[in-house]
Amino acid sequence: MGPPKKRNANLQRQIPSSDATSPSSASPPQLSYRPSLVPIRPRDPLPSLQPHLPVDIDQGLIHHYTSRLCSLLLSRHAHPDYQRLFVQSSILPKLQLMVEPLLACASLDLSRQFPAYRPLALAYYAQAVTRTRNAITGERVEGTEDWLLMNVLHLNLFETWNSDAADESDDSDNSGSDTTPALLHIQGAAQILKLKLERQSYSSVPTNTSDMVVARIAAEAFVYHTVNWSLFHGNPIPTSTMPAATLWIGLQPYLDLKPFPDALDAEKSPVLGVPWQVYRFLSDLTIYFHQQQCRDNNDDDVTDALALRDDFEAWEMQHEAEDINKQNASSPYRQRTRLFILALKLLILKLVHPAIATMDERVQYIVKEAIRLIQTNDSSEASVKENVVLERTDFWPLLVVGSAVIVNGQVAVVRATLQTMAQTMHSVAFVKTKRALETIWASDKRDRDGLTMLLGGSGVPGLMQTAATATASDMHAPR
Repeated sequence: MGPPKKRNANLQRQIPSSDATSPSSASPPQLSYRPSLVPIRPRDPLPSLQPHLPVDIDQGLIHHYTSRLCSLLLSRHAHPDYQRLFVQSSILPKLQLMVEPLLACASLDLSRQFPAYRPLALAYYAQAVTRTRNAITGERVEGTEDWLLMNVLHLNLFETWNSDAADESDDSDNSGSDTTPALLHIQGAAQILKLKLERQSYSSVPTNTSDMVVARIAAEAFVYHTVNWSLFHGNPIPTSTMPAATLWIGLQPYLDLKPFPDALDAEKSPVLGVPWQVYRFLSDLTIYFHQQQCRDNNDDDVTDALALRDDFEAWEMQHEAEDINKQNASSPYRQRTRLFILALKLLILKLVHPAIATMDERVQYIVKEAIRLIQTNDSSEASVKENVVLERTDFWPLLVVGSAVIVNGQVAVVRATLQTMAQTMHSVAFVKTKRALETIWASDKRDRDGLTMLLGGSGVPGLMQTAATATASDMHAPR
């Protein structure tokens, strides 16, 4: 697809009254989420909300979204019917309600190859923000609609993909503040989920295949963006809306949906590509590290850390027992899950033993196994590409493992893998990953303090820097 042609058409649309849902008389409190045009950065002149473009450009962008972006947003190992049914059951029937966020993301993706699409992407984004805000303030939505949740997730996706945001992001920015557009959108998605969970019971969890596909994709997408934000920006988002444990309990029925019960385990997860519990433990760890930063360790802190470690090890044993007879030991799914587990082991080891040095043999034993798995992914051979371990979005395990490497050859393995990912990853979090690791690798304290530097110690700005807003009791719930 080439650059857009200059012809006339009007993008201004209104939400049709026949498609919008009217609030019921017993509706829950209205959303406080109010997207604004703040995301349009000062050096980007605010585009017209009615850009003049041909209708066929819209159709071409929709095709680009459904044919290319969906495949990038979903795990490449996911069951193929996830993409087909998501497009057929969620995108196309609600296209009139969802069109601007989809077009904004499609235009932004194309702008990397064709810069002429960037003003178009900003224009669609501005229009999407305006329509979403008007729908909420005009009480034309209940706040629980699936299409509204998907719109907000796409607005966040636009922000995380925004190349200018990634280029401008550094350790001194306000990317963890309450005014950050991406944070605003994630908090909005959390509010929508809260209202949805308050209204629905377990009996209302979808049972037909198409609805299960949409529900699981939405739930996993929310988990991915929320947990990654908490990790990279130091703000445990779920606790700003409801206790983290409550949110996870509410999400579990949707994360456990099996629209394709006969599929391989590797095909069952549409977005995360690993068991969702991995992200649950990562979420809990970010909250615990917040608590460590804002107060000295005491017996209660150690007890909580040990309890989390015990929960994790119990889940790991159960997962291995269930998985051992299902997957070949060398399958990408098992290897990828194992790499995530190893990254969690490093964080838990640091949590339980805050003073542990990177060169400690317990740390390096984990690192060596992780590097072997990462090297499986580091190959340009065509015959190996189908068996690579890492997805393009799996950079947070690289961040954790990379912060603990002490051998230059291991550094080269992680750096090469990140360079490969950089061909398709442009998010702020990915840029932070590369910058954080290069800072750690360049330090003469790397051998002892690599993990400490990652988490913000040794005087080096790190991750998860915002003061804790949750208590350990927020996290204690069945997994």
